[in-house]
Amino acid sequence: MPDDLVLQVQNLSVHYTLPRNRFFTPAPVLQAVSNVSFELKRGQTLGLVGESGSGKSTTARAVMALERPTAGHVRILGKDITALSAAELRAHRQHFQMVFQDPYGSLDPRYTIGRTVAEPVLNLSSTTLRQRLTETLESVGLGADAIDKYPHQFSGGQRQRIAIARALITRPALIVADEAVSALDVSVQAQVLNLLKDLQKESQISYLFIGHDLGVMEYMCEDIIVMNAGEIVEAGSAQRIMAEPSHPYTQQLIEATPKLGVSLRH
Repeated sequence: MPDDLVLQVQNLSVHYTLPRNRFFTPAPVLQAVSNVSFELKRGQTLGLVGESGSGKSTTARAVMALERPTAGHVRILGKDITALSAAELRAHRQHFQMVFQDPYGSLDPRYTIGRTVAEPVLNLSSTTLRQRLTETLESVGLGADAIDKYPHQFSGGQRQRIAIARALITRPALIVADEAVSALDVSVQAQVLNLLKDLQKESQISYLFIGHDLGVMEYMCEDIIVMNAGEIVEAGSAQRIMAEPSHPYTQQLIEATPKLGVSLRH
């Protein structure tokens, strides 16, 4: 695996066995993801785009080892996470983190921001932990005064910054962002997207960006993969796909894409 390759997905499939409709008949199988392959280099952003049920989020969960593949391999920094033991996976997980869609549901209201963000690195000494926590919160535009506050004291956009800080605190090579801005107002979306771009410039993080909005994908990603019914139907540079989509499904997605033009920087 080349040194600049952060993520390599090979022939990934995720199938689910559904309940039987009647006795003595084979259980039906849902092929949520079928034979998906792609790579992501250091400091780049790859978009997985498709409608609900396309398989993009299941692919993201398999990359995060939150879903067990039926077949295929997922390598992060050269290690096949599908072959790791539970202990090995816990140790390797510091290199890949996830930001979820819901900035309200992803933060436990019972815990302070400090506890929530620091949870992945509680093995650090108290002095180092406090310093890492402060630096990470400041990197997403929040100060040390956020440490002792609770989620309900922050807006949706601020909560998503907190979720990003929680992903950043382990200093990962890869962040998987699953619909990370879709629950936010358009103006707040732009702020969060610009923040993610700035963080990438500073630390060469790689992003696997999951979503349905091709306008967001065009702004964030060098390359885009279009998924439908669990399969890749089109892949290429974001610029080429937006200008010259070759698959009818991609054309439909582009026609349904709203224009995102609020405070975005090119």
